[in-house]
Amino acid sequence: MESPLASAILEQLQPLFVEPDFDTLFNRLTEGESKSARFLLKMELNRLWSPCIRIMDMRSKGYPCQMVQHAGIQHYLGEHDNKIFQQALERYQQRYTTGVYETVIANAKPQHNQVNEAKRATTTSRLQIRTLEFGSYHQGREERIHYSSPVTLLLANGQTIKAKTSNLSVNGIRIVLLEPSSYELGQSCQILFSGLQKEQPEEIILSPARYQIRGEEHHEQQSWLRLSCEDPRPEFKEYLRNFIQQNKTRYRVSIDFAFTATEIKGFEQFYLPRLTGLPLFFSHDKDIKLEYLLKTENNQQELEYWRNERNSDQLAGLFQPARMERLLAQPAKQKSILIYCFAHTIRSHIYFFSATEEELEEKGLKALFFSVGSKRNSWRVYNLTLQAVDPQLDLDKLIDSNISMEQYRHGLVHQLQQFRYVGQLTPINLDHHLEDFKSWQPTQNDANLLQCFGHQLDATPFQIELLHYAQLRREPRYMHKTPTVVKLGEYALIGWTRDISTLGYKLNWKPRCLVK
Repeated sequence: MESPLASAILEQLQPLFVEPDFDTLFNRLTEGESKSARFLLKMELNRLWSPCIRIMDMRSKGYPCQMVQHAGIQHYLGEHDNKIFQQALERYQQRYTTGVYETVIANAKPQHNQVNEAKRATTTSRLQIRTLEFGSYHQGREERIHYSSPVTLLLANGQTIKAKTSNLSVNGIRIVLLEPSSYELGQSCQILFSGLQKEQPEEIILSPARYQIRGEEHHEQQSWLRLSCEDPRPEFKEYLRNFIQQNKTRYRVSIDFAFTATEIKGFEQFYLPRLTGLPLFFSHDKDIKLEYLLKTENNQQELEYWRNERNSDQLAGLFQPARMERLLAQPAKQKSILIYCFAHTIRSHIYFFSATEEELEEKGLKALFFSVGSKRNSWRVYNLTLQAVDPQLDLDKLIDSNISMEQYRHGLVHQLQQFRYVGQLTPINLDHHLEDFKSWQPTQNDANLLQCFGHQLDATPFQIELLHYAQLRREPRYMHKTPTVVKLGEYALIGWTRDISTLGYKLNWKPRCLVK
């Protein structure tokens, strides 16, 4: 088959393979060839003319592609690829065969296939980072077995897809598709276990089970789907549980779920307690309202900034109804806004002021606000991001599976249902930007004009939840303000305390208060 003569004969025979008199033509063209050579020629022709279901996708090659549909399969081909594809189809009598596929792949433009791909790899490798989705335990929280068996995927639009299982657990399944198909992530579907019906027949397995498509993978022209079981029948899950238990020794047990869960949990435990921003959870009835805040070791200082002289949290005053409505009106899915803040202390009372750039421009007080606020030690700049909670989110799956009390689980779901938005308040204070704010020259110097940006004295209360991965303090601290003098050799530092514990305290002092 590797000789030039055999290759030339093969080229002649390819378009004649489906002709009625092929055998006569074959004998004539291969006259003088050995029996083994004739056998190999026929084997190769059968292979080249075998039907193909592989999808050709040239979009990764670096040149413009368009969708080309043939025999129900969608390909993405460049102009040159499509030309080769049409010529190959004509040679194979408009049938998409292995020979057509190999012809197109072999004739892909080398300059795009090699040079452009190398350039793309160089420029994008720095941007291609592995991502981990916190809490994504739908990838598998339980023992599963590697089990291959025929199944039929039934979509809501009536489409049926032939597939095979790859691994199986009580609450999830991974399947490989055996034919091209169209589907959407998050789509509900049904699975008919045709293989299990024969291997371990029971009445519960004769009817389709409800599943939801959670994820997809593509590798070597094949597609895999990850699905979670949404079937309400406890008998069905009990059937799967018994089947897995009985076949542990027969099929290889997969422990990938343990590695994945451990890795995600490890990063959660390392990263979440060290968040410098303030994670926020909002409800939205008549007005948007702050309900919960997550407190960590690194954001505790920001939370303390928003406490007044009575140790009362004033952070909720930052999220004024008019300000939040403007933020929600942004068209982007993830909304963001910069908020400028400072605190003013007078007669042991702390008053908070905040404004967005839009609010400052409306009042014409941008220069005055920046000039007055940036000269204070309490000057802060925050970036507030906000995103709506997915209304289709299955809240019950977010709750730890170890919580088995049904009444308690329902209570947690009810509590989570009140959340409409999640956000994060991140400090972006940069020392080298401070001079930019101080450089603003207001046309009027009456600081009383800034009272319209002051917060109400009684802010809406909210709940603070601690992330318990790490111990935040070795001991309790108590908010207490009292005048203090700290002696430093011949000098003394005059200030006042903010919080006190048996092992330390936090001190604020006035500028240029070092006296001899």
